[in-house]
Amino acid sequence: MASREALPIPPNWSQVPGVVDPNFVLLFKLHFKQCNLTALEKLATQVSDPADPNYGQYVASADVCKLTRCAEQDQWMAAVQAWVSSADGAQVEEHCDYASVSLQAGVAEKLLPGVRLVNFQHGKGLPVPRAAGKVTLPAPLRGAVVLVTGLTELWKPSKHGVGKRMKVDADGPPFTQGIVTPRTLRTLYNAPAQPASANTAARQVRAAASSLAQGIVAFDDYYMASDLCAANTLLGSDATWLTPPQLSYAGAPLNPHVDLTQITQESNLDTQYMTGMGVGVPTTFASHAAQEWVLDWAVQATQEYAPDKGGPSVWSISYGWPELIQCIDVNDGLCASPVTGYEPSMYLRRTDTELQKLAAMGVTVLAASGDDGAAGFGATCPIDPLSPVDLSGGSSQKQAVSCPFANPADCKCASFLLELDLGTGHTEQCVLPLGLLASGLPGSSQCNAVGANKDCNDLLSSLQNAKPDATGLPVLGSPGAQPTCHIAIDPVREALYSECTCDQIPVVSQGKCSFRGYVVGDVTAKTAFGKPTPASPFAPNFPASSPWVTAVGATQIALDAQQSCGQAALYTSPGAETASSLLAGGFDSGGGFSGFFGRPAYQADAVNKYLDSGAAPPDHMFNRWNRAFPDLSFSGVNYIIVDQGQVTTVAGTSAAAPALAGVLSLLNDQLQQAGKPRLGHLNPLLYKMAAEQPATFNSIAPRTYPANTIPQMGPITVGSNACSRFSCCQISFGGTTDGWDAVTGHGTPNFAEWGNFMGIDVPPLAP
Repeated sequence: MASREALPIPPNWSQVPGVVDPNFVLLFKLHFKQCNLTALEKLATQVSDPADPNYGQYVASADVCKLTRCAEQDQWMAAVQAWVSSADGAQVEEHCDYASVSLQAGVAEKLLPGVRLVNFQHGKGLPVPRAAGKVTLPAPLRGAVVLVTGLTELWKPSKHGVGKRMKVDADGPPFTQGIVTPRTLRTLYNAPAQPASANTAARQVRAAASSLAQGIVAFDDYYMASDLCAANTLLGSDATWLTPPQLSYAGAPLNPHVDLTQITQESNLDTQYMTGMGVGVPTTFASHAAQEWVLDWAVQATQEYAPDKGGPSVWSISYGWPELIQCIDVNDGLCASPVTGYEPSMYLRRTDTELQKLAAMGVTVLAASGDDGAAGFGATCPIDPLSPVDLSGGSSQKQAVSCPFANPADCKCASFLLELDLGTGHTEQCVLPLGLLASGLPGSSQCNAVGANKDCNDLLSSLQNAKPDATGLPVLGSPGAQPTCHIAIDPVREALYSECTCDQIPVVSQGKCSFRGYVVGDVTAKTAFGKPTPASPFAPNFPASSPWVTAVGATQIALDAQQSCGQAALYTSPGAETASSLLAGGFDSGGGFSGFFGRPAYQADAVNKYLDSGAAPPDHMFNRWNRAFPDLSFSGVNYIIVDQGQVTTVAGTSAAAPALAGVLSLLNDQLQQAGKPRLGHLNPLLYKMAAEQPATFNSIAPRTYPANTIPQMGPITVGSNACSRFSCCQISFGGTTDGWDAVTGHGTPNFAEWGNFMGIDVPPLAP
């Protein structure tokens, strides 16, 4: 199985000297083999499809568990009990199709021979004990346990929003943004009005006797009750501001050593807007401790938090992490699997099964699509040389680097490949500069090894210190070589530029190391079957890429809708929104195509139309037959929140998802009163509405603005997902004027039309 000592320590993690506290309680999960998975998928599909006779006939959590629990599990549990009994004080608890084991660190080595616990630390965070040495299971369990979590992985999932933004010019983003509050959102989308106090009380009574509840998923993040109360007072309507939100905390106890000032903004946003839009709906804040990830939440959501046990029927997840580094051995997410070793498909597949269970139970799961465009945290999407670059992702708060040439139009290449020849046909590759982020994806996972090589170090030093020619810049290649290519290096911000196109730049070598311009296809990645293939320039986010969640992108208030306090034009015109944009609002919304999950039937027609539009990149750069996302969008820029007692504004798809979730809870309430089934897995209904009644969505078309404070870029076109927080890519998915696209999905919702389609009344806005 796993050996932490034999694996590279993930980026931003370090081993902490000293011994692990022997009283520290180690908790890990043994995920058993599951049965009847084809039947589960069929069931989840039928109850979620409005065209199926079984639509809305959701099943209880116990019945779902009975379906996937293998008959041999009693024997497997007996083997687990016998194994765990050998360690003093160790405890084991059986769940639906996994077992959790807890024991003190001081006795862990007795249960896990050959293992010692070592402390690891992420940045300045708290130490995390993890198993070092070879982790093995007893022989009777090796065919029964397909995945072990909680022993070796070092997670740090990305929060989709609220963080620092790239500073593209000295004065900040060039466009003023409309401020967003719950009232703004209700007006934009004809959302159900906040009810009167009496209606709120009645809703809470109904919720207590039904499955009307909503939930927020949090990972190593907490909200502050005082901020929630202040936001309710500030943002609530006249009818509701005196009624406090009904929010309950569940999950990991708050660590008294945690500095709350560093980890509350995301959860403050989530709680304030889910309760602000889903007024009167009981809300669960499901907190998960450091080193837990989406599978840990999902197995609880299907059991402890199941709707038939009073749990949420709508969940919102504001976090994500690239598909390719779920449980991979070189980054945050190593899972010890005795069956598959260290490749991400096991974790993706297991989590997706739990999401199918939730669909069978009639649970809606929303996931933020991400704030880093289509490229995400990847290194293999070539940088647009005319765009700003900031490898800090905005955390440095310094102005981003732009093309340094006297004539900015001369910048034609800003991505380079450093390659180390290991002999016998094996190479290690590092794409510069994005590979220096060391995210673990192709083009970056080997950067540490390449950078530590003397030949590569000497080569980079020689380039940086080379004698310039008459232009003042170093020349790449031999003297007199054609073409003559210069390179400009910013050693502080680690950006590189050349006036030659990337494919024209000559190879420069030193010993076993070479340097050249990077072109898509130069870097290879291994597939789930171990076969090398050209790496995609895109890094889709999970769980948004799962076909069993509704992926939510973000929009922003359009510049040309902003008049002098022209609220009518700002919030009610058909063109009130554009896609969110790094250069105009702080981030590009995530979207694209999964690298793992096949395309579900419900989106086939919509996605085929998009692929025929010419707005997508060439087919060889992504898998056109896979799951496409996002499914829809919601305003996500300039939300007012209260954080640490201060009023501030935040942005991100992590704003859009919980706000939308709150509205869906109100729709569930209306459906329940009308005697109809709750929404459940939303996507089949979304795509059916869009196809049969296009007015259910506001189409978000691309738009070009002449105003710009970055001269070398010229006019800004808003409506693609080219930019991450670090740079903008030369390749992206584009938006379209109507229908689904990989930037904003179907667009933003018109809930009045949703109500018409579903045959329910959506209460009008309060005067």
